Amino acid sequence: MENKSDLVIRKLDMTDEPSLERLIDVVESNLNDRRLWLPISNASKEHFFDETWTVFYGAFDKDELIGTVGLFLNENEYGESQKEIHFEKYKIAEIGRIMCHPDYRRKGITSKIMKEMMDYATQFELDALLATAHPQNTASQKLLAKYGFKKEGHIIKSCDYERDILIRRMK
Repeated sequence: MENKSDLVIRKLDMTDEPSLERLIDVVESNLNDRRLWLPISNASKEHFFDETWTVFYGAFDKDELIGTVGLFLNENEYGESQKEIHFEKYKIAEIGRIMCHPDYRRKGITSKIMKEMMDYATQFELDALLATAHPQNTASQKLLAKYGFKKEGHIIKSCDYERDILIRRMK
């Protein structure tokens, strides 16, 4: 990224699927601590571009996808965490799959994507947004706190993946 004006943030569509897969591969292959990353199920991947299930915003440096933030609108994605903190009666969605290419980290890119996603999420008239993050994932914890998420609970997800459950009230 030569300068910040080269950065384009937009909603991803089906034509971006290969770019998203490449970014996921790069992020996964550069993990220092596998506990910080929940493996992506095939069921989730199948719905990455079904807007009734998942919406991604991404940052592009020229034609390269360098970061994403996902909004998961289907309770199959967030239901376990929602039940753990007794939020079943609330209309929520989950912010997740916050990713940034290792070469672009610590440049405020995921924060810019998150701002766009938060603006996008307002159209759904949600009571709250939910997010989960490993307690030691300081980058995710700081980003979520910056956007008003507060810890509401803790969960051990399948395969012993420990997560804090964070909520940002929208109303």
